[in-house]
Amino acid sequence: MELGLGPALLKWVVSVTKTITLLTDWGINDSYLSMVKGVISSIAPKAKVVDISHGIANFSVVDGAQTLLDSYKYFPKGTIHVCVIDPGVGSERKPILIKTKNYFFVGPDNGLLTSAASDDGIMQVYEITNKKYMLKQVAPTINGRDIFAPVAAHLSKGVKPAQFGRKMRHVNYLELPRPVVIHKHIYAEVIHIDDFGNIRANIKKEDLKKAGLKLGDTLTVCVGKRKKSCFPMPYARTFSDVPEGKFVLAVASTEFLEVCLNKKSAVKKIPAKVGEIIEVRG
Repeated sequence: MELGLGPALLKWVVSVTKTITLLTDWGINDSYLSMVKGVISSIAPKAKVVDISHGIANFSVVDGAQTLLDSYKYFPKGTIHVCVIDPGVGSERKPILIKTKNYFFVGPDNGLLTSAASDDGIMQVYEITNKKYMLKQVAPTINGRDIFAPVAAHLSKGVKPAQFGRKMRHVNYLELPRPVVIHKHIYAEVIHIDDFGNIRANIKKEDLKKAGLKLGDTLTVCVGKRKKSCFPMPYARTFSDVPEGKFVLAVASTEFLEVCLNKKSAVKKIPAKVGEIIEVRG
């Protein structure tokens, strides 16, 4: 027996299950995040709000773009990804909505959204201009609360993307950094430091293979411009392949290479910042 749903009931079911994710560099100690969640819940109380991360390095669009690219596809189709790493807030940069094959992306037009959106397949981009779907007072310093949050909430309730503003022909793309691979050497960048203190580089398995580096090798890792910040460590399958407190290189769940200190913080031993040079050599 088939269960038929009328248009009104179907719309209600969709609104109940709609997911909105949040990705910011705000941290969790200030009121910004609670204000955004308050706006969403006031407009769309049935929406499910999920935090991707609020620990993105401050102002690092690259860190945010890479984190979004890593995670967006694990959410249900139709998810609305709201992303706010926005050093140009209040400037001439545009607030945008991107519709892809399976998702929606809402945030600033600074390249933050386009790596993930392109990966899924961009269908259309809209500049958000319709004040009907913004808060009444739009502050120049927090578009996440006043523009992106209400747009996402209204979108989750069935408002069509075209209603938020005009189509855009051009959008800003961010080219994520790629490593330079020479025999037995990889020159890369630190792209993220997680809460465990693991130092993530923009190095994938194929880069290691191309450089002629393999599991079991003892490699030397140098971070920053000071060559004295160099440490030997094994390239292993997982963290526990070395004793507690020992360095290890492992390709993590994000598919990127990480410098780890088993059960301790690597970044406390190797001072590193997002954007710094990291060299891995055999």
